[in-house]
This record gives sequence, structure tokens and C-alpha cells, in this order.
Amino acid sequence: MSDQQRDPKGRPASARITAELLATYDRPGPRYTSYPTAVEFHEGFDAKRYLAKLDEAAATPEAPLSLYVHLPFCRERCSFCGCNVIITQKPGVADAYLDDLEREVNLVADRLGGRTRLVQCHWGGGTPTYLTPEQMRRVWEMIAKRFIFAPDAEIAYGGGEPILQLGIEAVLRLTGLQVEEAQHERAG
Repeated sequence: MSDQQRDPKGRPASARITAELLATYDRPGPRYTSYPTAVEFHEGFDAKRYLAKLDEAAATPEAPLSLYVHLPFCRERCSFCGCNVIITQKPGVADAYLDDLEREVNLVADRLGGRTRLVQCHWGGGTPTYLTPEQMRRVWEMIAKRFIFAPDAEIAYGGGEPILQLGIEAVLRLTGLQVEEAQHERAG
């Protein structure tokens, strides 16, 4: 690349931020790229409509699924966070929430019938690694008992420092073993 194609700081000229570029992208957009976005949920989206949407999704059993698991717990608020979270130092607080989550996983799986192949699973919220290893295992088992992970499924955690403390290898081992074992039990 010639010197004429670089800005004064040595960056490629095409990487410069111009007023025109800023004007092009200076508009509101969804906070996250997950679907459905938060704006899809409102008072008009009631239980009846939710069940109708699940029934609609069940009509295409061969279609893949993406699953987002909202775990709204953090030990402290991050300065950049705009998420709906519960700040607490007490991991036992999550147990009642996990009871509700398990009921929801079962309700969704029952409504979807044969549509169980997950190609994406994302844990977010809060910080999923707020959970104890036993609570994390419980979440994976409740999902793996009702859904099948595609061999190339994308599995993501919205974590931070706590995932480093627990150890990514431990999390992946925990997750992978539980998914594999639960799927083997369902197939057998």
C-alpha cells in the first residue's frame, strides 16, 4: 500500500472515520442483535400470544432453533451495563429463579413437540457465571433433557471475570459432558 493510501497516523485511508460515515450510521438501533429484541415484548404480547407463537414455531419441526437463557444475576453492577439484573452476593437467590426457568424450558419443549434441534444457545443476563457450578449443571441438564444440540451448535456465555475464576475448561467440560450424557440417555 502506498503512502498516499494511508492517513497521517499510518492507518489505511479506508479506515478513517469521516463525518459522512458517522452521518450514515448515526441512528437508533436495537441494543442487541438477538431475536426477538426487547422491543418485541410489550403489554400486548400476552400469554395467549406467546403460546400461539410457540405453536407456530412447532409447525416446522425440521427447522433449527436458537435458545437464549436469561440469567439476570450479578455480584456487582458493571459501569457499562444497561441490562435488567439483580445485584446480590448470595448465590442461593438464583434457586427460585431456576425453578421457574425449568418450568419455562419444559413448557417451551412441550409446545414445540418434535422441534428440538438447537443450533445456538446463549447464556446471558447478568453474568451466567454468577451461578455456582451445581446451578450451571442444573441449567444445562434441564436444557439437554428436552433439546438436542446440533454437532456444530454455537454455545456462548456472556461472562466476565467470574468465568476466569471458575475456569473456562471447567465450564466447557461441565457443559459438554452434561449435554452428551443427557442426549445419550434420550437416544437409549
